[in-house]
Amino acid sequence: MTERAPRRERGVGVLSSTFGLAFFLGFLLFATQLTLRLYTSSTLAADAYRAARLVAGDGVQRAGPAAVQAAMGSEEARLARRYGPGRLRVTWDATDATDVVLTVSLRPDGELVGGLDRILGFTTITRTARVHREVVP
Repeated sequence: MTERAPRRERGVGVLSSTFGLAFFLGFLLFATQLTLRLYTSSTLAADAYRAARLVAGDGVQRAGPAAVQAAMGSEEARLARRYGPGRLRVTWDATDATDVVLTVSLRPDGELVGGLDRILGFTTITRTARVHREVVP
């Protein structure tokens, strides 16, 4: 024989289930946004390293300063096409004679829920790639 719940406890399960589902969906949204930011950060680091590696390559370095500048411009244009205009800042550091240093900063699309991107420091993603110049004598 089954007992029925007292009248004052009816609907309590629906209310707690609704709050539980809302909390779960909010956490899932936050986790998804955080995962996308981390993916963007990883992709930006890989692209920065690739661009610096191409500019530091033996073929470009042997061709002279004009070829190095052209390669830098070409890689800047490729990065701008990939990440969109106005969102990316590219800085080449030419002060070091032995290394090519590339710093890229990106403002990612969108915001995290509740402004958490500002709290977590995700408003700008900055990555630096340092690659040794490959000049074979």
